[in-house]
Amino acid sequence: MLLYGVEQATDHQRKLNVPVTITLIQVGMIAIPELDRRMSQMLMRKNIDAAEIDFVTDLVRELSTGESPMSPRNAFAYTLTAMLKQQESGSSTRGIDALLSELRRTKGTDNPRPAYRQTPVSDNDEPVVIDEKKQAQLKHFFLDWVRTYQTNADTESAFRPYIAYLHNEGILIGEDITTAFYKMAIHVAVDSFDQIGQDENASIGTDSLAKLMILIVKNQFVNRGTVPDLARSSYYFRKIITILSYCLIERHMELGEMFDQKPWARIFTSILSELYQLGDQFEPLRRGCLRVLAKVLGLTQPVYAPRFAFGWMSIITHRSFMPQLLFDDVEGSWSDYHKCLMWLLRFAEPVLKLGEMTHSSRSMYKGICRLFCVLVHDFPEFLDEYYHSFCTAIPPNCVQLRNIALSAFPIRDGPLPDPHRGLDRLLPEMQRYPIVRADYAEALEAGGIKAAIDQHVATGRPEIGKIVAELRNRIAVKTMSADGPVITWNRTLLHAAVYYLGTTCIARIGEQTGIVEFNPQSPEVAILAELALNLDGEGALFSPATECQADQTGQYYLLSVVADQLRYPSAHTYFYISFMLYLFVVTSRTEQPNSIPDRIGRVLLERIIVQRPHPFGLLVCFVELMEDQKYGFWRQPFAQAPGELHEIFLRVQKNIVRARDDDMDRRAQKQLNAMNEGEEIEYRNSESLSRYVWVGILIIQALN
Repeated sequence: MLLYGVEQATDHQRKLNVPVTITLIQVGMIAIPELDRRMSQMLMRKNIDAAEIDFVTDLVRELSTGESPMSPRNAFAYTLTAMLKQQESGSSTRGIDALLSELRRTKGTDNPRPAYRQTPVSDNDEPVVIDEKKQAQLKHFFLDWVRTYQTNADTESAFRPYIAYLHNEGILIGEDITTAFYKMAIHVAVDSFDQIGQDENASIGTDSLAKLMILIVKNQFVNRGTVPDLARSSYYFRKIITILSYCLIERHMELGEMFDQKPWARIFTSILSELYQLGDQFEPLRRGCLRVLAKVLGLTQPVYAPRFAFGWMSIITHRSFMPQLLFDDVEGSWSDYHKCLMWLLRFAEPVLKLGEMTHSSRSMYKGICRLFCVLVHDFPEFLDEYYHSFCTAIPPNCVQLRNIALSAFPIRDGPLPDPHRGLDRLLPEMQRYPIVRADYAEALEAGGIKAAIDQHVATGRPEIGKIVAELRNRIAVKTMSADGPVITWNRTLLHAAVYYLGTTCIARIGEQTGIVEFNPQSPEVAILAELALNLDGEGALFSPATECQADQTGQYYLLSVVADQLRYPSAHTYFYISFMLYLFVVTSRTEQPNSIPDRIGRVLLERIIVQRPHPFGLLVCFVELMEDQKYGFWRQPFAQAPGELHEIFLRVQKNIVRARDDDMDRRAQKQLNAMNEGEEIEYRNSESLSRYVWVGILIIQALN
């Protein structure tokens, strides 16, 4: 008796009786979802007769548009989809055309186009007044879609009649009404999530909203003629995500401490999942939408919505977002994701630089560290090329995070050589120039600093003292406060100056000689050294009595920036290692006492004593400084002074010797095994761990 009006009656007239079928639906003996599927199967048969088509059209018309409609039009999603397919293929009948035309409220034509493909009205059309009655209607329309999403396994088939229904009602053909519909849908989805709570059905509203958004964007992509319209679909997706972002900000400001980020994060992540499920033929659409999302995420970045910070992090680290943008640098996708990371670091910097963390800030820091670990592991080239801006944004006291960011190296350059071999023996492997995407020119253009440096290198004018004085005044900005003068350090300009002076110097020497080498007589080296000697401020020296104090001086900042350049083997790394060693020797042998040698020791030591990873160039510089007697490291007062500091240096030296001995033993054992087995092997001077094992160790040891 379940489908008496469709298939169970043996008499043909009783089988196709519309009033009897309606009666059986009213008493609950026929379920509309099952009836919809059976009628769609009937329409798809090749031998269907006219009586059966009339029965289907009359039944749908009576149930959906009659004087007393019993169900919404999208309840017959499968049936209407079958009718649309017949109409598009040219095999529909007059009854089907008439019903579809009636549902669209348009005049029938020989080959009418579905209403959901119609072009939206222009901005000059009369605006629609969005009153309370209209808002209730919009809410009803969205709830219809939620029911369709719940009851239909094939939501894409159900979407076609639903979107035709919305166009028929004039919902998606004007800017005002369309925006109002999306806002209402967003608020209904979020409110239902909050009301249901932790129930398994809490995400039905948010998931159905994400599905509807992506289906509409997909429809814009494929239904604009024979050629896919990527520009139009990307524009429409940007519009939807912008509306979603502004709704989030409004709710964030309205609720304050009561703001719940879970439903909003669920909407965004559901959108990402829906984009990921699109077929290969929609790859341009997927990438275009992801790039749009990466840009629009700036509206909801944690600086603007701090209570959405962890939800925002879950979006930019989602498996359907980050890998898709970073797998290939197509049309600037790396730049888009770089902006997302800079927004995250911009938010975290004020909290992290304080030193004392709350539970939430500690969780945020761990999350950022793990994110950078994933980047080192899977996308090292991205992290390598954008390291300059990341180091500018990472607070100086976040040593572990800085080391992770600086440990990335291109896969083509791995595995890394042994850092214990000595700088001179490593020089042949440091002849490559790395690719760096650094926007430093703008910072140096202010005050004509870049032009002055270039002119001095070429002609010797202006004098170094004038250039250094201008740099110092712009890097150490002095202001007056109630407590006296305050120095604010312009770390962006400091990073730009150190990077520009070093990289232009090594590039100029390479062009002149054909090889990478360090020339202490270069004008760029003289400017850097003079800047290090003069860029000092009030603070504590790195001595046994004050070793735990924070030395927030310009010299410490400058040496930290130099240490940021000590990365994988390259021409840049070689220059900055050589400059650090040169500066240590020059300043430690002057008659006038200065704090540069002990601050070099501090900068290097604080990056070595933390857990792995340690950048290759940092290890080379520290080993060279401690092992080569010509630098006189152990003769320095801070290294000889008794106490905890001296013990730390001794332990570090023992670890270096042990690591070098273990490395030599491993090499000898490998050669012995190869000789015993009669194998011919190509000996390589590197026993470094692969990048995958390296990152696995750091994730287990450093972040637990």
